Amino acid sequence: MNLKNQTTLLRSMEFANWGHRNQKRKISGTPFIIHPFHVRCLLTMSGLNPDIDDHVPIFIAGDNHDGPEDNDEVTFELIEREFGAEVARIIKGVTLDPKNPDNRLSRQKILGLDWKIKIVKVADITSNTMSLTAALKIYGLSKVQKHFTQLISERIAMEREFIGAIPCTNEPVYLVTLIKFALSALSELKHYQLTTSSRL
Repeated sequence: MNLKNQTTLLRSMEFANWGHRNQKRKISGTPFIIHPFHVRCLLTMSGLNPDIDDHVPIFIAGDNHDGPEDNDEVTFELIEREFGAEVARIIKGVTLDPKNPDNRLSRQKILGLDWKIKIVKVADITSNTMSLTAALKIYGLSKVQKHFTQLISERIAMEREFIGAIPCTNEPVYLVTLIKFALSALSELKHYQLTTSSRL
């Protein structure tokens, strides 16, 4: 990795760590920063390259995509000052509207936006799906469901509907690759959701 991009991406993770300081994942209680780290790993697995300057804003947006929703100090203006307008634009694209925090409407909006916004959202969904599957394996459905107002089965259906609506024939290979990861993760989550449901 070239030194300039390496320095920028390190600063991005430091910024994300600051933005999510003292925050925990609601089921496992692990530090929240693990989720942005995982999102970055998934973006790398898609084939995005930190040596390509045009890909760097996507990695930074992946690191910090939850910042504005989870911390009032992490504003779009601050993100733009730190990392530029393109990063702020991508993060704004995946962020729920606080005046209308409806996940389905948010996903419909994303479908009309460009691939850089879609790939960050698909990476986010994939990471959350894999975390939820791990939680089901460890804690079982009844304990996990208590942390959500939405039924896990409904969540799976919503995410599959969103990802299935992305027209892969018109999207870059990075996004298509990550969509395959996401669908595989959702299938595994569905399997464990059904398996644990049958034990109740």
